[in-house]
Amino acid sequence: MSRVVKLYESPPEIGLGIISRPLFNRKNVDTVRLNVCEYNAVPPGASTPLHRHKGDEIYYIVRGNAKIRIGEKDFQVKPGTAVYIPAGVRHNLQAVGTDMLELFVVTSEVKE
Repeated sequence: MSRVVKLYESPPEIGLGIISRPLFNRKNVDTVRLNVCEYNAVPPGASTPLHRHKGDEIYYIVRGNAKIRIGEKDFQVKPGTAVYIPAGVRHNLQAVGTDMLELFVVTSEVKE
């Protein structure tokens, strides 16, 4: 089943000061490979805790700058950058600078 979603029609979820707008997930799309596709807005200085996922994850930076830790390496990223994080690898991100960090996040499904 195809689906079209407008970003700001997706209800926001807020946690750690980060606004997430889930666009596609297993609740609204019949898929076996996608866990979630969402838009995140991260205020300057805010960060996610160091964590890991059972599935792969991809970030696409739209606006702002971030420091992203993947495993033991730190990366400085800016708009136009795509980031791949393999399943099981600890990671986090922090918005740096004065602009809101805006990014799309896609995670893959893991069959148990």
